[in-house]
Amino acid sequence: MEFFFREGVIKHIDHQLTSWIILGWNDIKNRYRRTILGPFWIVLNTAISIGFLGIVYKTIFKLPPENFLPYIAAGIVVWNLIFINTSESCTSFISHKYLLQGIPIRPELIIVRLVFRNMIIFLHNVLVVIFILIIFGKGFSPHILLIVPGLFLILLNAVFLGIILAYLSARFRDLPQMINSILSIMFLITPVIWPRRLLGDSQLIAILNPATHMIAIIREPLLGAMPPLSSWVVVFINTIVLGMCSVVVSRSFRYRLNYWL
Repeated sequence: MEFFFREGVIKHIDHQLTSWIILGWNDIKNRYRRTILGPFWIVLNTAISIGFLGIVYKTIFKLPPENFLPYIAAGIVVWNLIFINTSESCTSFISHKYLLQGIPIRPELIIVRLVFRNMIIFLHNVLVVIFILIIFGKGFSPHILLIVPGLFLILLNAVFLGIILAYLSARFRDLPQMINSILSIMFLITPVIWPRRLLGDSQLIAILNPATHMIAIIREPLLGAMPPLSSWVVVFINTIVLGMCSVVVSRSFRYRLNYWL
């Protein structure tokens, strides 16, 4: 009987997880419903941003775009995934206050929905990077397959960190503003639109930044290179630590959540 009970619980959780993933897909469909380009507005917006940034770099630094535009494009696309998952997670429980108070659901599934939705946006944006690589005649190496495990680790990080931030933000309402300020600073100290070698002897700033390594395990395969082993190790350890912390936070604060909301 205990076996069947556990099996039933697992099936129930799987059903809930699938439902919330579908809701994440519906978020994308509803956002661009009855528009001409549909979800490809995502691609267009990203392409315009990267294109103008490329014009600025070419005008100011007199650099040929084929030398820096693919690097910048890949960095921005991955950074946007990290940024939006982190920023939106802070207010995810607060914005779903009435849903959480009215329906007996696991709050963590809201984070799964959010991360899945942003993964779809990321996959659309990757088309911009691929288009730029094709324009400049950059070939694709077998290393591009490493994007799959890299993206999986980044999404796991986003879910675990999102759970932690969502609970803490429900308790401390100033936290979302603090996180957005921190993200703005991190963008400046993360090699998103500039190469790490420019730091010279001060590369420790980038090395200690987890976002540096998260970007590397996606950007390097896109550009046909093998990500450093150190980046894989940092991201993997970061995933394990955040996973354990998210379990502790979830178990400690789940029954206080409705009171905080």
